[in-house]
Order: sequence, then C-alpha cells, then structure tokens
Amino acid sequence: MSALIRPASEHVHPLVICCIRAALGCAMMLPVLIRVGRIIPPKGTRGVVVSRAVFDATAMATWFVVIPSLPLATAIAINFTSPLF
Repeated sequence: MSALIRPASEHVHPLVICCIRAALGCAMMLPVLIRVGRIIPPKGTRGVVVSRAVFDATAMATWFVVIPSLPLATAIAINFTSPLF
C-alpha cells in the first residue's frame, strides 16, 4: 500500500487517497457487519470504539501525507516500529 501511495499522490492529494481507502474499507466490511447483524457497537464500548476510530483515522491520514516525502525504505522501517509504540 505504501508503494502505491507515492505514485497516486502525484495526481491526487494524499488526504483524498486516505478517504478513498477508508470508503473502500467500509464498503468491504459492510456486508460482513450486516450478516453478523451488529453494525452499532454495544453501549458500554461506544466511547472506546469512537476514540480508537479517531486515532486510527488520524494516524492513517498523517501516514498518507508523509509517505510521498520519505524514501520508501525509511517509511517501511518506520512502519515496522509501530508495534513498539
């Protein structure tokens, strides 16, 4: 995915690419969630789910903005360190 962001960002803004990726991910997961029958998380976990979604969206957006400006090897090395953080 990181290798495809760089050439795509030459023609489209990275945040647009991020939104397209999120929309495609939602479109792919929606049939699974409908089949399971649970689209809205349980009441006790909604705050945690929303905060995780916000942090995930922020991390993905910043990653997509930074990828075009870094060498690909450096970006992948930084990506491999993400479990440490």
